[in-house]
Order: sequence, then C-alpha cells, then structure tokens
Amino acid sequence: MGDKQAFSQPVLLVDDEEQFLKSAGIILRLAGMRVVPCSKGTEAIPVMEKENCGVVALDIMMPDVSGLSLLPEIVKSHPEIPVIMLTAVNEVETAVECMRCGAFDYLVKPVDKSRLVTTVRRAFELVDMRNENDRLRGCLFNDRLERPELFDHIITRNRSMHSIFQYIEAIAPTPMPVLIAGETGTGKEMIAKALHDASGRTGEFVTINIAGLNDALFSDTLFGHERGAFTGANERREGLVAKAGVAHIQGFVAHLAGGQINDEKLAQVALHAGCFSLEVLMTCACARLWRKKGSAVVRSP
Repeated sequence: MGDKQAFSQPVLLVDDEEQFLKSAGIILRLAGMRVVPCSKGTEAIPVMEKENCGVVALDIMMPDVSGLSLLPEIVKSHPEIPVIMLTAVNEVETAVECMRCGAFDYLVKPVDKSRLVTTVRRAFELVDMRNENDRLRGCLFNDRLERPELFDHIITRNRSMHSIFQYIEAIAPTPMPVLIAGETGTGKEMIAKALHDASGRTGEFVTINIAGLNDALFSDTLFGHERGAFTGANERREGLVAKAGVAHIQGFVAHLAGGQINDEKLAQVALHAGCFSLEVLMTCACARLWRKKGSAVVRSP
C-alpha cells in the first residue's frame, strides 16, 4: 500500500506544450491521480465534460485560444470544477485577473513538482468538501436513509441516532478522516462498520485488539513482512493494514484502500508502536519489514 490518495475523477491538463503535458502527467500519476491531457484549448470543455474531470489545470498562453478566455466559460458552465491557471509569465496583473475570474490557484512555470501535486490535491479536497456539503444539505431536507439496511445491526428508535446514520451516509464516500468518540460499550465499532459498509470500499473490515500484542508482534501483525526479514520468516506475509482500506484506531478513521481496521486499545500500546499507528493514519501508507545485507529495514510495498 502506498501513500497515494484515492481520486475518483481525473485531472484535465490543457497545454499546447507536449513536453509539459508529459512531465506534469507523470508527476500527477505518480501521486495517484488519473490524468487527461489536452493540447488544444478549443477542445478543453468538450474533453472535460466527456471525461467527467474533477480539476482543470489550464495554460494561459495557447495559440488557438487564450486560457483567460476559457476560464470564464468553464467557471460559468461548471462552477463546481476548480481551475488552476498555468503560465510562464510571472505578472501580478495576470494573476489578479485570473483570480478575479474565478481561478482556484495560479502557478508559474516551471512548476515545482511538490507544489503542483499539493495544489491539485487541495483542489480535490475542495471538490470533496462541496460534494459532502451537498449530501449533508440533502440529508437536512430529506428525512429518510438512502440505504437503511446498512444500519440494521444497530437497534434504535432515537432521533439523534437517525441523524447520525444520515451523516454517515453523507460522509462515507469521502477520503476525509472521521473521529468516532464515545465510552467503552457505546457502539463505536458498530458505527465504524456502518461507515465502512456505506463507503462502498472493497477492502475488508478488520477488527483487532492490539493491547494483546507485544512490541515484537505489533509491527508484524499490522504491517506484515517480506521473506527472510527475520529468522522463521519463510514467506512473505501481508499485514492486517494491507487488507483494509480504513484504519480505525481509538475511534479515529482514515481511508487507506478499501476496508477497515478497528483498534480500540491504542492507549495500552507502547509509545513507539502507537506512533507507527498514527503515522499510518496521517500518511495513509504502510510498509513491510524486509532484510538487506544483514540488517532489517522497512520498504514501501
């Protein structure tokens, strides 16, 4: 499992420079994004609509049509899609004009790799937030559940619980982390299971009490190992995190690949083991233990 965030929609790259389309496309694909290149400004809007793009990166200076001319059209016809403007000319007036016309951000070529990825990710986060707000707004005006069968295992007639179920349906498809708080026995695991089922992710829902694991078994159980990583490691073994797509540690839920890990006893785990768990939640990445030249090291899968 890598550190790539899940992006449901592709990025549309509009630029007349083929080299930039290739290099920027590689950078964004390595970050886990799908990319749709477009070398003609006149084809940008039709391609965007056909491919259902979630974010647009638009060059300002193109021979067939100016990006400044396309920007108002995209904003007017598709206001939900963030548009990132690209230019080789660093002019304050141009940047101000782009932002005034509704651009999400403004990048100057040559674009720094990390800034390009960060900017596109922020654009996707904006899209996710808008979609979540739309779903929540729908829940406020619609008093019924879309999939009531997901909550059959939670027996309640409480109106507040019904509101929680509606909220779960609204936020489940998003990649944003979720905090589930409550005392022991209040049903946090049941809510986590409902959240996983509502998300549509294909990974397993895995429950584990890591308070029953010592330090030696902790990393191996959660993250797995490569063959030969230690004495007795005769074959490669996937950890529980690799099987899941949502890690649930002490009520904190972060989407990883498609399933879920439920871990209720983080406070009882040694400090460094707890740090490993939190690192997985923050970066959405894990690694297996392997051995090279006599020393055990960690490698991304």
